[in-house]
Amino acid sequence: MRKCRMTRIVRFCRGLTAMAIIGLSSNGWASTAPIFDAAASSASETHIVGTPSVAGSPYSATVTIGTPSLPQAPIVHTFYFPSVKPTGGITIATNGLAETTTATSVQLGFASGTGVTQTDPAHAETASTLGCNFSAVWDIAPGTTFGPPLAGNFSVPIGAHVGAGGSASFAFDVHWDVLTQITGKAPSLISDIRPSYANSITYNTAGTYLTSFTAPAGLFNPSSITNPGNPAGETVQLIMTGAFFFSADNNDAPTFIEFPTVKDFPQLASEPAFDFAPTMGTEVLSSLYEPKPDNTTGTSKSAESISPTAGNDSPTPEPSVSCLLLGTGVFLMASRKARTHSSTPFRR
Repeated sequence: MRKCRMTRIVRFCRGLTAMAIIGLSSNGWASTAPIFDAAASSASETHIVGTPSVAGSPYSATVTIGTPSLPQAPIVHTFYFPSVKPTGGITIATNGLAETTTATSVQLGFASGTGVTQTDPAHAETASTLGCNFSAVWDIAPGTTFGPPLAGNFSVPIGAHVGAGGSASFAFDVHWDVLTQITGKAPSLISDIRPSYANSITYNTAGTYLTSFTAPAGLFNPSSITNPGNPAGETVQLIMTGAFFFSADNNDAPTFIEFPTVKDFPQLASEPAFDFAPTMGTEVLSSLYEPKPDNTTGTSKSAESISPTAGNDSPTPEPSVSCLLLGTGVFLMASRKARTHSSTPFRR
């Protein structure tokens, strides 16, 4: 078990080199690089062991968003189940984020390996979960424009290994906003300057699975973001917010779900459609409208067989998973409520 844990820690620390990206792109006509605002940006995670609880659960932590000049190793957190440490039940949650910025692109990446595992040979716990809220903020400098035109894009691969009798799920909800603040006036928030994107998937049948989600191409309206620099002191910010939620429930064999790595999913070698370190947000605008492979719309298949009967990835969970998905909904709704009622969404 300790060897497994150390292997995953090494894998997760390498994860920032392979990112699942949420981003914005412009075609570079007259675009000036925004400035990443680390002080205004935030991310947090919650790792829950399941039921019955153990000391320290839920575990909550602030996640520092890495930058090219100040990279951050992903957070790796472990719970051992009661009375069985260290040879019994264990759940490990891993999470990491990083940003990159150019004159034509801003991106927020999620570390490969981000996800949750559960090894519970006695089936003593319900599903273990990892949830993350994030808000990444870029300032538009006075007298500059980002775009036009702008398009928001999001793409993540998902890998799941479900043990016999277990289940795994993933859900997410992402948004693109623009916030304008002028001293002495109420903040003005344009919510969903391009359509938001949300989806989920649940696996209830033992097997190894690969899938991916890519948002439909989405143009900004208005098509660019400008800070006129007048009046003095005006701030204009591009804000990408969202939440994601992983769950893993082990019955007879270990279960985990994550943004996949080749180490955990050697099947990627024969499934190149899922073997990507996405860098969405740097494409020229026209490429956003080229036909996409069928996997980019959220379809999936078993990595052990191309037979459609090899496994069951269903949006309708078993009763034992329904309570878990209720928790997912509460988690995602809470993040949406925070951004709706806060002048600087997700600020703590």
